[in-house]
Amino acid sequence: MVNNPNENSFCSAKEILICNKSGGLQRIDEKCSYSDPLHYVLMFFRGEQGWKYNFYPLKNIASKKQNVNICFETEPENQDEDEINSKFVTATQYYSYQLQDRLGGFISNYGRLFHQYIVEQYAKIETSRLNYILFNQKSLRADLYKNEYKPKDLSQINGIVSAELPEQVSFPQTYKTVKACMMHGHDKITLSLENPNEFNNSEEQNQIKEVIEITRFQSERYVSACESCFRIFRYNLSGQYPTTVRLSIHLENQQMCYFDQNNDISEVLSKNEETQLTAFFKLNSNNFKANDLFYYEIPKHFSWDNRSWKPRKKANTRIISRIYFVHPTDHERYALRLLLLKRKGVKSFKDIKTVDGHEYSSFRDGAHALGLIEDDREAEKSLEEACHLITDCNQLRELFVIIILNCQPANIKSLLDKFKDNLSFDILLEKKKIDSNRKYDEIIYSLCLKKINVHLYKNGKTLQSVELLDCLVDDHDFDLHSNLLIKDVLNFNITNLKKEFNDNIGKLNTDQIFAFNSIIKRLNNEQETGQIIFFIDGPGGTGKTFLYKTILAKVRSESSIALAVASSGIAALLLPGGRTAHSRFKIPISIQSTSTCHVSLQSNEAELFKKA
Repeated sequence: MVNNPNENSFCSAKEILICNKSGGLQRIDEKCSYSDPLHYVLMFFRGEQGWKYNFYPLKNIASKKQNVNICFETEPENQDEDEINSKFVTATQYYSYQLQDRLGGFISNYGRLFHQYIVEQYAKIETSRLNYILFNQKSLRADLYKNEYKPKDLSQINGIVSAELPEQVSFPQTYKTVKACMMHGHDKITLSLENPNEFNNSEEQNQIKEVIEITRFQSERYVSACESCFRIFRYNLSGQYPTTVRLSIHLENQQMCYFDQNNDISEVLSKNEETQLTAFFKLNSNNFKANDLFYYEIPKHFSWDNRSWKPRKKANTRIISRIYFVHPTDHERYALRLLLLKRKGVKSFKDIKTVDGHEYSSFRDGAHALGLIEDDREAEKSLEEACHLITDCNQLRELFVIIILNCQPANIKSLLDKFKDNLSFDILLEKKKIDSNRKYDEIIYSLCLKKINVHLYKNGKTLQSVELLDCLVDDHDFDLHSNLLIKDVLNFNITNLKKEFNDNIGKLNTDQIFAFNSIIKRLNNEQETGQIIFFIDGPGGTGKTFLYKTILAKVRSESSIALAVASSGIAALLLPGGRTAHSRFKIPISIQSTSTCHVSLQSNEAELFKKA
């Protein structure tokens, strides 16, 4: 038997080389039917063939006895889809049959060799499953798993692992416990030792090896004979009681859709899969008994099977069902969730919004009509008080946005109508400089909404997302899809920046001038490509911040994008337009080995970073 040392090979490492009659060598893979009798000679002394892919057909056999031997039942929920659709006996089915304790059976009498046989056959089954996942995956983020620590020599291993038995004389009780509880049968472990002297140079020595997740799961896993037997027989290794069911919630035509990246987009869009919620509507239309149940009570009387609700033979009152949590800032879905908790027998999204025979335009209005959402008196009081205390209308508009995003007012349009004069007072004063008789009109209110949209945009929202877009009358210069983040970082006075740069450039010392020229030349592509990161080091008070301000003034005065970030809020305040790195790049506060920045490829932040 030989082992395959190739790390990149995902086939089994157990192979057999035999010398045939002609004197040549023949390689026998473990998936070959002759692998078992050649490897376990004592157990299969007659040379009985083992399992082979697509070899034993699953079909009705004339002999009832043979039919019982080949065809057996497994739990449907524990079967893989490929196993259900297969026309041949799978490896799991074959070895489940082999391991059965029956009259005349003898392989269980081989003790630890039998344990080894169980573990090896489960490893064969698991390898086949992992190979399928590996070769059919589309996008696994396996490249994030890096820098795993591996012991390099024997001394490091001894510092981590101790495989010695306790002294029997000095520690009799410990020795007895270890021998009774920790001395078990055959299992499997893979250990790799690397000699650092084998690296040819420092560059190879510092090379980071990417660890593929499937390989790591397969090679660093401990499997005992007991666990292997449980998994081959598809026994449940864990249980949960009582049963819990989570119910989906989504707006109309906004359900999650799963598809392969190579699928045609028109085919994906035309595929209308039922969700638990849409199936609930259909159930209320076809089953009058369901009309007496709330959405969260359905799982007690119906089971979710094949994308439809099927009646249970007996109601299971011990099931705990919960609708997925929705944050109150997601106004429409939050209102939909409230309505589903209070309405029975609804047959469509339109039916949910209908209260006392009146169909409301939104779920929020319907929830407000039922008294499920409070009125806006607290928000109105806050804005009334702020109108008397705050003289800066921009701060007042910012407060208005904070109330919209965090206090979930029931009627945002009504709140805007009541305070739109206060929110746009500074705009009216600007217009009065041109026309002293100018009064509030739709043009002024539209300009106010555009300023409100700027504050919304900084928080990831727009006028459209808070249902205020239809209040905008004058929208000839309003682009809903424009990237306001780019406009914000370019919103500087070019004249003032040029003056600041001219004043600062003559005050730089020799080291600052060297750093400034090196960075600017790299930005202007005057320096050789390669180095794109500059690190400026120096004690406090040596002018690092002054140098940063000069560089920012130079870049921004040329209408280019420069993002000023710092690790702390105090340091960020010292830089013009400064932000913390966590805020600008969406870096998670708690960093894990799999953490990534929360910036999607199609987001406005990604577009900003590309143009910076």
